[in-house]
Amino acid sequence: MKYYTLQVVWILGLLLGLCANTYAKQNSQDGFLKIYDLEDEWQVYDTKYNSYVPYIEDRHVDSKTASFWLDAQKYKGYSLTFYSPKDVFIFINKKLCKEVTQEGWVTFSIDSLRQAFDQKKKLFFTFYDRGYRLPLKSVHIGYFKEDFITTKKTKKQESKIQEKSRYLSGVKDFMIIIGGVLLGIFTLLWNFHPKTFLSYYSFRSSVSSLSRKDISLISKPFNAINLLFLALHALVISLFFMLAQKDVTGILNVSFKLVNANYDFVSLLANYTLFFAIVFGLIFLKYILLKVFGILLSLEKIEYTHFYEYMRLSKLFYTIAVIFPVFMLISAEEYITELNKYFIYFVIGFHFVQTMLVSFYVNKRVQFKNLYLFYYLCSTELTPLLIGIKLLLFN
Repeated sequence: MKYYTLQVVWILGLLLGLCANTYAKQNSQDGFLKIYDLEDEWQVYDTKYNSYVPYIEDRHVDSKTASFWLDAQKYKGYSLTFYSPKDVFIFINKKLCKEVTQEGWVTFSIDSLRQAFDQKKKLFFTFYDRGYRLPLKSVHIGYFKEDFITTKKTKKQESKIQEKSRYLSGVKDFMIIIGGVLLGIFTLLWNFHPKTFLSYYSFRSSVSSLSRKDISLISKPFNAINLLFLALHALVISLFFMLAQKDVTGILNVSFKLVNANYDFVSLLANYTLFFAIVFGLIFLKYILLKVFGILLSLEKIEYTHFYEYMRLSKLFYTIAVIFPVFMLISAEEYITELNKYFIYFVIGFHFVQTMLVSFYVNKRVQFKNLYLFYYLCSTELTPLLIGIKLLLFN
């Protein structure tokens, strides 16, 4: 009996020793002398106040992001080190700088950070973790002993930020591939259906006497050929709005919140497919709206030309508008965050102009003007526009 008791005590002691050793490894780093602890400096974005507030464990326990400010001028010559679980993304001044792929200690040279970020005195760190393991418990500022640096240099895990930090390489590769696919589809449609292509992507308004439109193209908006062009248009809009998505830190965010997405190609493709389904569904809903109110207000047949002109203007705008952000993301990604700020205003401005042009066009097509025409335009153009503005600006 005593033998088994000794065995149990020995095993418990071994387990306690292993736990203590693991805890010690997570809360200290060999040869690192701490001069300041950042454990109490964590902040989280609070949607109630629309600003960053100090982290409170009871209130912010389910936060996927956590941030803190680092005074690079004050701590020049020192290093920042922290113990991180795997699959954590580290952003500095709203730019992705590192993805932690293995659990362990991560060390940044503060002088290297200052050089990488144009000698900025203060740096804003944001950590993103889908596993809700934030904030990190061990975050320290200090320096390594000289003898440790010389003898253990090869074992030291230190990351120096490149001067030209990248966003998400997976996003860039995805955009290049999707952009190439869309360009290929445009080329095929141009070669196999040039008349339809020129009808949709012509700068001549349907009101113009110089414009020659195919009546069958207008009267059958969902035939096989039109369906191809509508699907292509939905793909273009989906790409545009994926580029426009941002999270509270301002970083490019393509998760759309309905799909649990990573930054790999498969997850991005799943999000893109979701965007496409929603956009195509909204296009079909727009046609149903025009059809229903056309019948209710005794304006039959006008919905075909209305829908055609609406889609023609929309295709022109989004096809041109998507080129610039894709180009910026691929070749000048440091400006894409600034560009994102103005996406929403470009979109709203276009839809205002589109509403006026389409209303003018519909007014030209109706022979006898009456109050029903005003109700029809309010129901099919003005009301959806106001709803869109509410969702984009005040949601």
